[in-house]
Amino acid sequence: MKMHAPLDPECPAVVAFMTALFDDPMTEAAGAPTDDICEAFERVHRSKCTRCQEFGAANIRGAVMTRTTRAQRWALANVYQRKHPQPSHPLNLRAWWQGYRAFRTTVLPGPDCILVQWCGMWLGIEHDGYTHS
Repeated sequence: MKMHAPLDPECPAVVAFMTALFDDPMTEAAGAPTDDICEAFERVHRSKCTRCQEFGAANIRGAVMTRTTRAQRWALANVYQRKHPQPSHPLNLRAWWQGYRAFRTTVLPGPDCILVQWCGMWLGIEHDGYTHS
């Protein structure tokens, strides 16, 4: 299993980036690939910021996000949304996205699909987004 060193959530650069991305109503409206955007930011920022490097070294986690297709990410968001509806007000959207990203870390790679435990059962999500139990 790959290890993941998280960024410092109190780092001013991280706060500014996440606020700009998730508090912008156009992010959701345009269907921006936020997971890919965040992963790219984390990769670049982690290599430059000493504060985040030290925080990450002290808080290494074993959970990393499994690579998914866009259709699988839409399906995962729909599954997550069943229990956690998206808020209508953009100011509450950031907490929803953080919860969704935490949910994404529970995804496991499977044979020709990804697997996620949901409400006491395992769901398989195919490459085209088809979800089945």
